[in-house]
Amino acid sequence: MGVDVIGEINYLTSTTDGGTPWLIQQSVPTGKRSNFVQSPIPITIHDLRGKETSVNLDTNAIEVAKYNG
Repeated sequence: MGVDVIGEINYLTSTTDGGTPWLIQQSVPTGKRSNFVQSPIPITIHDLRGKETSVNLDTNAIEVAKYNG
């Protein structure tokens, strides 16, 4: 079976101007690309291989689907 790992996920913590968060995804030569501050939070990422049926959308807010591509 797989191994759980610790990773970081960036969460939006605040905006620099107190307004609604925005982000410009194109390359911008000068100026700001966003108005928000991100904070990396360590999180355990669980390997669900072999345990796909142990989680469901109602209880865990995630559902595993088989990819047939």
